Amino acid sequence: MNMIQIMLIQIGVILALSRLLGMLMRQINQPQVVGEMIAGILLGPSLLGLFHHGAWMNALFPRSSLGNLDVLSQMGVMLFMFLVGLELDPKLLRGQGKAALVTGTVGIVIPFLLGGALAIALLHTQHQVTGDVASPLVLCLFMGAAMSITAFPVLARILTERNLHKTRTGVLALTCAAMDDIMGWCILAFVLAIAQFKGFGNEAHHGSAFRTAMMTVGLSAAYLLVMVFIVRKFLGRLQAIFDTLGYLTQGVMAIIFLILIGSSLATDAIGIHQIFGAFMFGAVMPKEGLFIKHLTEKVEDFTVLFLLPLFFAHTGLRTELGLLGSAQLWIICAVIVATAVVGKFGGVTLAARFYGINWRQSGLLGVLMNTRGLMELIILNIGLTFGVLSPSLFAMMVVMALATTFMTTPFMRLLYSPARQKREMDEAAREEAAKVPGIHVVVPVSLKNTAASLVRISRMLMGDSPGRLYALHLERPFEVERRARTATIMPDEVLDVAIDTAKKQRVPFSAISFVSPNIGRDIADAAERYLARWIVMGWHKPIFSSNVLGGVVGQVLQRAPANVAIFCDKGLGPVKRILVPYLDEPQDREALNAVKHLGSLHDVSVTILRIKKDNAEQKDQTTAEKDFPGAADVRTIDVADALKVIAEESAGHDLMVLGLSDEWDSSRGPLSGGHAFLAEMAQCSLLIVHPNPRAPVVETEAEVEPPTGAEAMVGA
Repeated sequence: MNMIQIMLIQIGVILALSRLLGMLMRQINQPQVVGEMIAGILLGPSLLGLFHHGAWMNALFPRSSLGNLDVLSQMGVMLFMFLVGLELDPKLLRGQGKAALVTGTVGIVIPFLLGGALAIALLHTQHQVTGDVASPLVLCLFMGAAMSITAFPVLARILTERNLHKTRTGVLALTCAAMDDIMGWCILAFVLAIAQFKGFGNEAHHGSAFRTAMMTVGLSAAYLLVMVFIVRKFLGRLQAIFDTLGYLTQGVMAIIFLILIGSSLATDAIGIHQIFGAFMFGAVMPKEGLFIKHLTEKVEDFTVLFLLPLFFAHTGLRTELGLLGSAQLWIICAVIVATAVVGKFGGVTLAARFYGINWRQSGLLGVLMNTRGLMELIILNIGLTFGVLSPSLFAMMVVMALATTFMTTPFMRLLYSPARQKREMDEAAREEAAKVPGIHVVVPVSLKNTAASLVRISRMLMGDSPGRLYALHLERPFEVERRARTATIMPDEVLDVAIDTAKKQRVPFSAISFVSPNIGRDIADAAERYLARWIVMGWHKPIFSSNVLGGVVGQVLQRAPANVAIFCDKGLGPVKRILVPYLDEPQDREALNAVKHLGSLHDVSVTILRIKKDNAEQKDQTTAEKDFPGAADVRTIDVADALKVIAEESAGHDLMVLGLSDEWDSSRGPLSGGHAFLAEMAQCSLLIVHPNPRAPVVETEAEVEPPTGAEAMVGA
């Protein structure tokens, strides 16, 4: 086979195994990156290399092909560090007070000191582990930097998946991780500036190498000044182009990639590795508006899904766990892991507790900061490439990176279980909701083209009553791959639409976004949490069911302690004419209450189509006239032609309101199966209302008595 064929097979195997193990890790509540890290190790000498004396590994990864794999993996790391720089929003570093400053600093200093002390101990007692070291000082500094790092992207993903990224502990963790990343990479840059010079470990050339290293540090400072004061200003002009056009042109993307390449080449020429140039370029990018979001979306998928697994595989090919062939070496490996955990977890926990955070939250912060993940592997590969780490020590440090990342989720669950988290969040939300009188409405929004109409209908259902609207945007776990990064940068676009509409409607609102493994259940829970009288949902036909009121909608109808309104939007404009099919059934009580609120708008007329059942006696209208002063167009139609007449009548109206019985999931009832027909055939928007006796009762809201005859309703 030629080199192209070999490379394509390598990439295919790496991507398939990475995705498979990543999905398996998610099943046990681990970040996908853990599975990708393990996949890389399995493809190397630690497992695949054990079969047939390495013949299988050499067949899949012949030595002549490793150079190409190395180039692609380094490109992946460079683009990934650019994304990490994009994520570091300076706003995270503002307003966090001394707690964040001290906790973040301690999270760097203590692991750094312990790492250096461990390196000294290994140098004096375990030469077989450290190997021949050109500069003991460089090894000590490097071990300290490697122990200090925190995986900001993995941390952001874990917090987002657990819906902790907006809590006090989550924000503090992100802030400290951002500080640690900046400080850690600066320390590593200084270490690499020293490590570039082989003579630094030699006393005769010590002064010359140190002066050269200081010159490298000086050039690095000049580079930073150029990036902050010149390049950043130019990037502002690129953002202005984006703001004008509303999208990223190919020309702008080409300029961005050219600057990225130039920045990486500059830091490589200075002597502090090309990834620092990529990281710094991302860090100085303007973070306001949608510019960063669109740029991240263009770069992220190819980098994370295609290039990074190649880096993991290349790392795995350099990791030989077989070198740890004795109990003594595994004990040393355990000591390295313990040192990393004690330094990061212990230091951060004690620092947070010192500033008044309780032990549970301090411990949670320490666990989060102990996450190292991919960032650690990047540092370790640099150390191996520069000859700072021996193959044995490299393998031990890779084990440490895996162990500290893997232990994050179970330790989090131990300190702060999902049940405890939910209970605390629910109690706090109910207390806040109880302070606001009136009708509360939960509005799940998932699409930009329907969010505005859902908010408008929700506001209309509130009528003249005070209350609060809760815009709820839920994502499934697999959707968080993209959102995990951008969640800390700006709100979701769907919520932006809902927020803008709520402001125009002058209704108090809260925008809520989190990851949900069970959307129907979490919508129902939100109604209970926010004391909502109404849930207003969009019309979604289930993919795997013919029941249009099944799926998420059906789950909400069954579980939610609130009235449910299902809205089928057909271009809702100003609501002036409302159509109400009326069946003399209990479910019509809430439909009439809904219309009463909708009818409280000015210049709204209501038409009631009373569906006459077989052998039904005609009753008078006196009760309806008392409850709804004024006049309405009341007509009686026969049940046999009800659906057809309703669909035809809808042509002259803006909105139809239809009651939904408790037997909505059965085949019984005068309009059984008619909801889907009307949703398809109606020529105006449709609002299907399902009453729930468990819905909170608003004291100021006058209930509508069930009409007893040819009912009349009023358009105000």
